[in-house]
Amino acid sequence: MCPSSCYEENGNAGVGACAEGTPIYSNEETCELDDCVGDVGSVSETCNGIDDDCDGVTDEVYATIDRRKDACDTLKGVCASSHVYCDGENGWVCEKPDTYESTETSCDGLDNDCSGLVDDIAISELTLCYSYDPITLVNQATGHCHPGYWHCDPEGTGEMTCVSEQGPKRETVCGQDADCDGQVYSQDTNQLDKWQIVFGVDYSGSMSTYIDNLSLALDSFVSQFSSPQHEFALVNIAATNPTHLEILADFGPFSALISALDPDLNGAEEASIDAIHAVCSGDLLEFNPNAHKIYVGFTDEPGQTYSSPPQSIAGGGDVCFQNDVVVYMFSLSPYEWEDATDPTGGTSFFLSHRHRSMLDDLNTIVKEISCSDGGQ
Repeated sequence: MCPSSCYEENGNAGVGACAEGTPIYSNEETCELDDCVGDVGSVSETCNGIDDDCDGVTDEVYATIDRRKDACDTLKGVCASSHVYCDGENGWVCEKPDTYESTETSCDGLDNDCSGLVDDIAISELTLCYSYDPITLVNQATGHCHPGYWHCDPEGTGEMTCVSEQGPKRETVCGQDADCDGQVYSQDTNQLDKWQIVFGVDYSGSMSTYIDNLSLALDSFVSQFSSPQHEFALVNIAATNPTHLEILADFGPFSALISALDPDLNGAEEASIDAIHAVCSGDLLEFNPNAHKIYVGFTDEPGQTYSSPPQSIAGGGDVCFQNDVVVYMFSLSPYEWEDATDPTGGTSFFLSHRHRSMLDDLNTIVKEISCSDGGQ
C-alpha cells in the first residue's frame, strides 16, 4: 500500500508551519508519485505568531530601524526612543516611552506628543493669569488692562510664563485709559506738559527720492512748535559707523532740528529695527521722564537689524511699551511695523513722495497725544 502522505518541500514536516501533503500517484502499484498536493515548506521567519521556518522556534525575528519606522507613526520627540517588539499574530507593535502623550499637556521641555514641536500645549487648556492689581481689571470697559494666559515657554525651558497680559501704564495717548482707572486720557486728565519727539531717518541711497520732500515735511511740522515745551531730536538710522546710528541733533528746539536736516547726507545699511530698540531703551538718547515720549521712523526698506544677537520689531515694541515711548513708522510696508506701533498706541503710515501727505500724517500724531489740534 502506498503512503497516505507526502512531503517534497524544504524544512521539517510537522514542525511549525511545515506540513505534509496528499500524494497523487501515477502508478498505484509501484507508488510512483505524480504530485504532492498541499504540502507546506519552510519560508523566512516573519512576525506573525507562526514558526515559518519550521525550526521549532516561533517569531525569532529582530527589530530593525526599518521595522521601527513601519510600526511607529513617528520617531520625533520622545518617540525617538520608542522600540518595537513582535506580538505574534498582532505583528510588530510600537512601544512608546512613558513620557509620550497623545495630546501634549506637560510643560517639561520635551516634545511629548512627538509632533516635532516642544511643549506645544493648547492655549484652551491653560489658565488665565494677571500679575497686576486686580482692581485694574474692573475697568476693562474703558481701560486696556486685561489678563494673559499661562503659556509654556516656547524656548523649551519647561517653565510656565504669563503672556499677553496688559497691565496699567502711564497715560500718554488721547482717548485711551492706559492706567485702567476708569477715565480716558483727555486734556482734563493730561498731567504731562512737555513733548519730546525723536525722528529716525533712513539716509541710505534708496531714500534719495523721498528725502527732499521728507525734509520739507519735517521742516513744516516742527516749525509749528516754537514753545520750549516741544523738543525734537534727529537720528540717522543708516549711518556709516559700526552701530549704523548717529545723532544729528539731540533734544532741542525746532530750529536746531531744521539746521540738522541734510538732504545730501549719504548713508549705508538701514538699522531701522535697532534704532527703535536704542531710542526706546535710552541707550541712544535720554528722554525727560515727565515728557510725552515719541519715536517717528522713516524708511523705504524692510526692517533690518545689525545687532548681535539680532533684534526684532516685536521686541522693539515691547521695549518702547515698557518705557512709555509711542512709536510711529513711515514705510512702504506699514503692516510690517504694527508689532512696534500698535502695542505703544502709535500708528504705521505709508511713506509718500508728497510732503503734504507726510505733513498731514505727522500732524495727527500731536493731535492724538495732546488731545487737541496741536500746540504753538
